Amino acid sequence: MTHNDLETRAHTISDQTLLSYIQQLLPAQVVDILERTSERIHKGTFGILYRFQGTAMTADGPFPWSLILKVVHHSGTEPIDRSQPANQRYWKREPLVYQSGFLRQLKGQLVAPRCFDVIQYADNEFWLWLEDVGEAEQVRWSTERYRLIAGHIGQFTGEGLQHKAWLANAWLGKDLHRAQVQEMHSIFVEQLPRVHHDPLVQRFLPTDTTQRIMALWHDRELFCQP
Repeated sequence: MTHNDLETRAHTISDQTLLSYIQQLLPAQVVDILERTSERIHKGTFGILYRFQGTAMTADGPFPWSLILKVVHHSGTEPIDRSQPANQRYWKREPLVYQSGFLRQLKGQLVAPRCFDVIQYADNEFWLWLEDVGEAEQVRWSTERYRLIAGHIGQFTGEGLQHKAWLANAWLGKDLHRAQVQEMHSIFVEQLPRVHHDPLVQRFLPTDTTQRIMALWHDRELFCQP
């Protein structure tokens, strides 16, 4: 998959395809799309995000709509191997979680965006059609809001652990903390002693901080114990 090829495919999705997802989004019967726009809003390790939005004519009149397309892919050229479930960055995890229905079983204040469709293209690309849950305005979060979100994340995680049958699924991964530790060894810990005298590194990681990091690394197995 080339970048230009994906951009072309994403921005030329037919109205008929979009209508099937808009219908799941709006309460009234959708007749036609009156207007639509699309833009790429993010590109990162875990996927490329596009926002599709516009106005649809329904049986009850015109309604605004907005959808997110998340393209999850694996090129095999990343410096970190994301091909195995044991890696916390396993590239298939999100599509497989949505396909399984696991997220719909979880109750609480924090819920996953609704997924209207999961489509696999070839062996290294999934398209996830999701509801748009972005904040209407970009606002600075207060300490209290961070505290609230942290509580909701804890509740979400605890709720997931109650579903024992689901935990056996390979796509959830096992010993993810230990896998992350092994990953850090080559990309961070091995390099730190070599560069910690550099003035720029010293600015952010003074010697005493580096020493504490290495002490934690020495005791890493204690933190990986269940």
